[in-house]
Amino acid sequence: MTAELLNWILAITTAVLSLLLYAWTKRVNHLEREKLNEDSDDYIRGILNSSTDGIITTDQSGQIRSFNMAAQFMFGYQEQNVLCKSFLFLLPKLIRKEHEKIMSGGSPESDTLMGVNYEIMGRKADSSEFPIKLTVRPINDYGNKGYIGVFRDKSADSQADVEKQKTREMIEYLLQTSPIVLYTRKTTGSLPVAYVSPNVEKVFGYSPADITTTAAFWPQLVHEDDRDLIKPDLKALRRNGHEYIEYRLKLPDGGLRWIGESRTVINNEQGKPYQIIGTWTDIHQEKVARLQTALTVERLDISLKCADMATWDWHINSGEISWSENICEKLGRGADQITNFDLFTSISHPEDNEALQAAYKQCLVKDEALDHEFRVNWPDNSIHWVHMKGEIINNSGGSPVRMAGVVFDITKLKQLRAAPQPIAKIA
Repeated sequence: MTAELLNWILAITTAVLSLLLYAWTKRVNHLEREKLNEDSDDYIRGILNSSTDGIITTDQSGQIRSFNMAAQFMFGYQEQNVLCKSFLFLLPKLIRKEHEKIMSGGSPESDTLMGVNYEIMGRKADSSEFPIKLTVRPINDYGNKGYIGVFRDKSADSQADVEKQKTREMIEYLLQTSPIVLYTRKTTGSLPVAYVSPNVEKVFGYSPADITTTAAFWPQLVHEDDRDLIKPDLKALRRNGHEYIEYRLKLPDGGLRWIGESRTVINNEQGKPYQIIGTWTDIHQEKVARLQTALTVERLDISLKCADMATWDWHINSGEISWSENICEKLGRGADQITNFDLFTSISHPEDNEALQAAYKQCLVKDEALDHEFRVNWPDNSIHWVHMKGEIINNSGGSPVRMAGVVFDITKLKQLRAAPQPIAKIA
């Protein structure tokens, strides 16, 4: 065998071994890439399945390549049942054609919709439709072009929006119909009212625009004798957090109405008051009734003092008795010492106690007025004569529930009657 032949054989052998080594190395690299791809796919799949949004990937024609767990839960399909299908079957039939044109690039919106959030309706496995927010982006996986879509179920948001709208409508209805007017303003008196509820025009006759235009509008409507009351007492507000005042307000027709104003202070982050939330309420009828009641009570007190009498009111079922403030002058005790019927009868003279109780009992049995005289033991051991008169007050069923009347001291009268009278001389 010649040297030349040996060289040819060696060259051929080397070439074959090189080809075999190259093929083996390429196979090993291919297997490693497949392993890496599998690991990468598992990693990506794990990430996608951990998302709370539905994530779907498709090829360039819209055929589904992956369908994460959130998408399966959202649409009601298992992944194996949707792979290689067009994603359009997840949309209602009425909008499929338009989205098919967008996916195919046949619509001018194709490029502008990429990466943009837009809201459409989705279609579940049970054929029910629900609102979703969709974001679509193009992807390029080693030359394999396609799309990734992120779906977010808007059903809960839609329900929340409905509830918010209902709440807003309810608040607006309350603000329109409530007899209480709400307002907000800064604590600085030079600034006008920032907000006033729309019912102010119905309650007081002035529009919200009238009141919020200038700071002087509302104060100039207040009766001149009450204007000092409406200035916010910031010290009291800081100390108590709120305050309440009552004053007279001039209405558009020139009349005056009593209103009650309640204020609550809102502090800023530094703890300083910066805003007041308040209410205005028409209390005219209540205030006038209170003033008239106070006047009546004042007149009654004067009358009782002039007549030297006290009043009493016995609640029969509970036994409680209330007295006028001057009762101590008649019974020698304050109203807080004789708060019920038993305490009252216990202060009578022992010889008169039985007759006193019998007189009250007779009034209840025969439904007649009380007119009785008896003696009272005072704490200083003195004895005083009193005369009590009263009327029974029945309920709607005709049963006695209260007895009320007056009591006056007749001690001097009794003493005059008991004193010996001078004998008249016969001419």
